[in-house]
Amino acid sequence: MRVALESGVDTIEHGAPMTPEIVGLYRSGVAQLKGRKPSLTCTISPALPFALLDPSKTHSTEVQKLNGDIVCAGIVEGARTALEQGIPVGLGTDSSCPYVTHYDMWREVAYFAKYAGVGNAFALHTATRVNAELLGLGDVAGLVEKGYDADIVVTEGDPLDDLSALRRPLYVMARGALVEDLRVKRLERIDAELDWIMEQPARTGDSPCGNAVS
Repeated sequence: MRVALESGVDTIEHGAPMTPEIVGLYRSGVAQLKGRKPSLTCTISPALPFALLDPSKTHSTEVQKLNGDIVCAGIVEGARTALEQGIPVGLGTDSSCPYVTHYDMWREVAYFAKYAGVGNAFALHTATRVNAELLGLGDVAGLVEKGYDADIVVTEGDPLDDLSALRRPLYVMARGALVEDLRVKRLERIDAELDWIMEQPARTGDSPCGNAVS
């Protein structure tokens, strides 16, 4: 992280525990993208399954499972520190990693709320408004407002109460055009295991993600 920040990166993906030196570099750095401060993109999705699921399901060794727990804990700690220190934090998924599907961004939003300890409204704000700003699209995306691209998701339930309401949207509009066919090819076995993960409580201490095995 130190080398990346000293080199003037726009954003660091995934995250790790931040020392005072790293926090200082974040605060003093000026990213190349329109002169904004560098940011952190939190990606809990690829690490959490290795921390929680039985190695027989992830086809990993015990060492790799332990590594998943360490990496996940580092991502969570880094996100919490960044939020506390006023460092911009966005959300991503690292799609195509094992157990990270292309249709489940809502899970990362829910993980962020659970493990970073933020409210649903803040998690949604991060996934929409903050992400748009970090991508340099803050003047056209991230808000439902006049003059912005009409990128809108309509859900049956209220995601402010339950973020899983985002799982199966009723309607999707992209730049003002209604998406007619919302059918998605889902991976049922993967979804079932991810649903189990979603039910596990966040833990306290050095292992906020891990140690549960199914």
